[in-house]
Amino acid sequence: MRYIKTAIVSLMPAGSTAALSGCASISKNECEAGNWGDMGYRDGANGEPRGVLADYANICAGHGLGVDRDAYPAAYESGLSEFCALGRALAQGRRGSGMPNVCARRPDYIASYDLGVAQYCTPDNGYERGLSGTAANRVCSAAQYDGYRSGYYDGRAVYDTEQARLRLVEAEHDRLHDAVRDTEREIYSVTRRLESGTLARNEVYRLEKKLGRLEERLRYRIKDLRAFERGNGLDYCY
Repeated sequence: MRYIKTAIVSLMPAGSTAALSGCASISKNECEAGNWGDMGYRDGANGEPRGVLADYANICAGHGLGVDRDAYPAAYESGLSEFCALGRALAQGRRGSGMPNVCARRPDYIASYDLGVAQYCTPDNGYERGLSGTAANRVCSAAQYDGYRSGYYDGRAVYDTEQARLRLVEAEHDRLHDAVRDTEREIYSVTRRLESGTLARNEVYRLEKKLGRLEERLRYRIKDLRAFERGNGLDYCY
C-alpha cells in the first residue's frame, strides 16, 4: 500500500528578504561586448552589491579583457536610484522584509522603509507569522515589538497545537496502515503454505478457514484505514 498525506495546515509566511546573488557571473562574450553602461544600470536596478564590478574585472581579466571603470559606476548609481525608490522602500517595510544593504546609506530610503515597518509591526501580522511556524520577524524596533510579539505568540500557540494534533493523526494513520500490511503478510504466508501441496487434508481445511478469517479481517482494516483518511483530510491509494 502507498499513501500520500496532504497538507492540513496552510503555512503563510509574512514576508521574507529576497537574497541577492552572492557572486557575479559574466561570460566571455559579455566581456568582449563591453556594454558596461547597460550592465551597470541593470545591476543597479536589480540591487546588486557595488563590489560586483570587481568580480567582473577578475573574470574578464582571465580572458585578457578589461572593464570600463567610468561607464559602469555612473550607470550603476542611476539604476540603484530606481531600486532604492521610496515606493519600493515603503513596500518592503510593509512586507517585513529586511532592508537591502545597498540602500542602507540613503536617509530618504531609510525613512520610507521605517514607515512601512511601523505598519507591518502589528499584532495581526505577528499572529500570521506565528501561525506559519517560522521565527518571529526581527525588523520591528523595540517600541514596536511588544504588540507584534503578543500576536506572534498567539499564532505560534495555534501552530504548535495543530502540529501536535497532526503528529497524533500521523501515528494513528501509521498504526492502521501497519495493521493492514501485517494482515496482508499473514494472508501471503497462509496462501504459500496452501500452495505447497504437501499438507494433510485436515491441515488444508484449517488453513482455508484461517485464510477466510484473514481476508475478512483485511477488508475491515482497509475500511477503517480509508474512513480515517477521509475523516482527516488524507489522500490514499491502495
